[in-house]
Amino acid sequence: MLHETFCPAPLASQNEVAGLYRRVADLERQNLELQAANIRLERRARNDGQRISIAFDSARDPMRRSMTVRSAFDLRAHLAHVRQWSEKTFGPGQRTKTLINDIIKELLEIEQRPGDLMEWVDVVMLGLDGAWRCGRTPTEIVNALVLKQLINESRVWPDWRSFTRVQAIDPSGKDPDHQAPAGSAGTVN
Repeated sequence: MLHETFCPAPLASQNEVAGLYRRVADLERQNLELQAANIRLERRARNDGQRISIAFDSARDPMRRSMTVRSAFDLRAHLAHVRQWSEKTFGPGQRTKTLINDIIKELLEIEQRPGDLMEWVDVVMLGLDGAWRCGRTPTEIVNALVLKQLINESRVWPDWRSFTRVQAIDPSGKDPDHQAPAGSAGTVN
């Protein structure tokens, strides 16, 4: 069941899970509406020589200006592209051990350079690569990202001030296994 896959800590009720699924469906509908609106804007921009006027609520808004329209980023299309590239470049199959080793290598690099955005992005990309390699589609991956955030937001989290800077914050606040061991990547301030 999807709930068990993405929610190791039990939620209060099945109604709560159903509510999360409804929220994901609402977000999917909103995404489709935004994509349709973006298509209309792109068509209008092409017809107007690639320039459109952005309307704001206030005529006094200093941000009022003309701008070039950019296409909205489509994560599903990006994931499909990355999958094709990754499969061609690194081969087919799960490659779980390889991905784990690569993630560990990247985490060690983050420990050395915690402000390096590209190292953090490497971890994200490897995680997404692992998601499609275990048989998930771009839509399933995007839905899982949204659902996992909704699950995290629905949990009761302990006060972050009661943890040291190296401890992971567990939703129950009681899991000693979620504390970063001394000398690990968790020791970076």
